[in-house]
Amino acid sequence: MEFFCEDLWSKVPKSWQDALSQLSPPQLATILQPPGASNINNKFTSGVLPLSLLAFQAAAFRCSLPRNAVSSVKPFIQYLLDQQCDRKSTECDARGGLSTATSGRNDVKLSLIAELNSSQHQQQESGANGSKVVVMPSSPSATDDAASSSPSATDHTVSSSASDDAVPSLSAALKPAWPSDDPRSILWQSSHNELCRGSGGHHTLMSHVFRRHLKPKKQHEVARLGLVAAMAAASVNCDVTADIGSGCGHLARLMAYGYNMDVVCVDREDDFVVGARKFDAQLEQSILKLHKRIPADVRPSLPAGPKHVTCDLHPGVQPQDFTQRVLSTCNPSTQSYGDQPLSPQHSSLSSEEPRSFGLTGLHTCGDLATTVLRVFLASPHCRYIASVSCCYMKLSEPSYGNETDTTAAGDKRQDAGYPASRHCRRYRLTYAARELACHAIEAYACRLAAGDDNLKVHCYRAALEQILVRRWPEHRRAGLRPVKHAHTKPFQEYARRAVKALAGGTIQLLDEDLSSPETEAMLARWRQVIIFYTLRLLLAPVIETVVLLDRCFFLYENDVNCALVPSFDPQLSPRNMILLATKPRR
Repeated sequence: MEFFCEDLWSKVPKSWQDALSQLSPPQLATILQPPGASNINNKFTSGVLPLSLLAFQAAAFRCSLPRNAVSSVKPFIQYLLDQQCDRKSTECDARGGLSTATSGRNDVKLSLIAELNSSQHQQQESGANGSKVVVMPSSPSATDDAASSSPSATDHTVSSSASDDAVPSLSAALKPAWPSDDPRSILWQSSHNELCRGSGGHHTLMSHVFRRHLKPKKQHEVARLGLVAAMAAASVNCDVTADIGSGCGHLARLMAYGYNMDVVCVDREDDFVVGARKFDAQLEQSILKLHKRIPADVRPSLPAGPKHVTCDLHPGVQPQDFTQRVLSTCNPSTQSYGDQPLSPQHSSLSSEEPRSFGLTGLHTCGDLATTVLRVFLASPHCRYIASVSCCYMKLSEPSYGNETDTTAAGDKRQDAGYPASRHCRRYRLTYAARELACHAIEAYACRLAAGDDNLKVHCYRAALEQILVRRWPEHRRAGLRPVKHAHTKPFQEYARRAVKALAGGTIQLLDEDLSSPETEAMLARWRQVIIFYTLRLLLAPVIETVVLLDRCFFLYENDVNCALVPSFDPQLSPRNMILLATKPRR
């Protein structure tokens, strides 16, 4: 946007300018690919790229989390198994031994999942696409790549005669509402057939109901996060799952109707709650219609649907209040929690144990992501969290009164969205940096490779910014109206449409500005704008890595291990990291 206002091209080293100016957009796309994925210099016909540029590219990828999605749920399985081992070791230390009766059926459940996954899907994650998984360990030995190991059922199954008949099938392991005829349902499916026949725990005749109202991107995200949440809930014997920022409830419906989980949808917008209830009713109506067409022996039953509550989970929320709100929504007769017993008729738990819950969120926006982490840590009843975050530019930061002492400033704002951890208080991220972290590097590389004409729109916006700043400096960096198919329109038409809603429509652009020689000279430099944006985009995954690892450190500083796994296809869903963490049962 400020390419011309700030003369940003002059900040690019001269040797880089000369080399990059000779590259076509498809050749430029190779810079956004990891070193080794393609040889940049083979595509650079006029010479060798500067070593400093190649080093910059290599350093950017080296300092970024891997973004290629893992090909199965094995990293999550390994993490949950390791967590169960840690919990059992803790109980051994506390009681001087672990009895067979306290080992729990979920150890067997996860071991069965691991065995099926290992035998039916031999492809290792690290060998498939170079992806690795970040796991915050409890010991240095746990830092090995979880994805490259193939967990064995015998490694984690308790030696008990009860284990033979504890879990007869994968369906029982994940507690789905309807039987699955595909034992490979724990494997990632390709994005075009997720939530289709045999791709999930739900009955194959009901595959269409979970895809309704979903675009391919959302379908892809819901299918994968829903499975991870179901596994985590089963692992820690979680009673209720709260879907934070649930929106229209797509993820919650899959968890409730597809995996037979007790789900509470939490959203601050009443309109979304109303829409979610409408979609719930549509799904149940589809089931009733299905009942009339199929024999009773294969007829799916109707699990309890998700509950809905309007609640603003702001950074200053009290975890106790939120816990009570969630549990009372799922069980309206519950008047208290903590050490108080629940009514037996409303809970399958014993009267000595309060209900537990977990948290999940698909694209928790800005501060909501760190607020959910704080609730997870502060509430003794919250057992797990499975979250995908977004909108890093909306993260709040502490007020840095003294630029040279950011650590002291960080102590003034304990509820800041970034940094959450003590470790990252030394790393300040500006708004521009956090906004850049939200950009989609893979999608833009594809646009460069295709040589799309719409790449010129970047130059359109930068030239318009220069005109606005010169005439109306108060509207610097103003949000402008998007213009469809802008690259097919003359600059003059684009500019007038873009500012149509700015300042109540009072901005009147002059022809002498839109058609001046200075403007024409700026528009002729569109390739330079693309080159600068490409170099800048290399840093987007680095900044996102800082934000995500800050949350891992935050959990680790509070004695909670976590796993951070690239799970979505970055071409479909650029914010593709699932953060999974569980806490001990006691």
